[in-house]
Amino acid sequence: MANNQKSNSGNSNPIRGKFLEIIYNSPLERNINLILRYSPIVKKLKKISMKAKKPLNVLEIGSGSIGVTRFYNGEVIGIDITPEKYKNPRLRFIKGSATNLPFADSSFDVVISVDTLEHLTRKEQVKMVLEAYRVAKKLIMLTYPVGFNKYHKRILKNWKKSHLTASLEEHLHGGTATGNEVTNALKGKMCKIVKEYGAHPALAYYLNYLEQYTITKVLSRTVLKIFLPIFKRIKGDVRVYYFVTKLD
Repeated sequence: MANNQKSNSGNSNPIRGKFLEIIYNSPLERNINLILRYSPIVKKLKKISMKAKKPLNVLEIGSGSIGVTRFYNGEVIGIDITPEKYKNPRLRFIKGSATNLPFADSSFDVVISVDTLEHLTRKEQVKMVLEAYRVAKKLIMLTYPVGFNKYHKRILKNWKKSHLTASLEEHLHGGTATGNEVTNALKGKMCKIVKEYGAHPALAYYLNYLEQYTITKVLSRTVLKIFLPIFKRIKGDVRVYYFVTKLD
């Protein structure tokens, strides 16, 4: 597990660093957009976990420092190309590539990935899906945004200081995802593929807008969460979910 918390926290003050780590691993870190993105995958993961007679081996591709462990109480192995920022006790972090996973075939009961595939080039997207398929015993669950819409353009034009601008520029560099990456990569494989859709892009945009200012950010991460059941019903065709069950 990476041990670079101090060097990546951006601050040599140990008290401030510890405070940021506590916040990072608390419900205050979970904004509404994040909850909505993970929700369908977490729901299925928890259902599978309840039926299992032993702890699941779960891999998250593109986990960052915490990933699905925000919402799932089991232990997870996470892999990402960026260094681990803050440690999470249930995430075993490995620095590595999504297109060359350092694991044997069929190593994990479940492989998940949230908002990673769209950052890759076309060839890398195929490699990532095939690698996820290779290391999974039975189930792969992925979600990512498709295309480049008017809300993305607004972000690039107006939100110069937002972390989302760099993220969207990576989407464009890779040619953006089309929504057919998983089915195309797994053509000819023995598997069942279910495709679903997530939050409407307008909803995602305005929820992200709330994150740009301190007061609205606090509201978004506290009292506005009572509206989550309503937000979960507002669907669009920009965010896709793939649930792949291996049959061989």
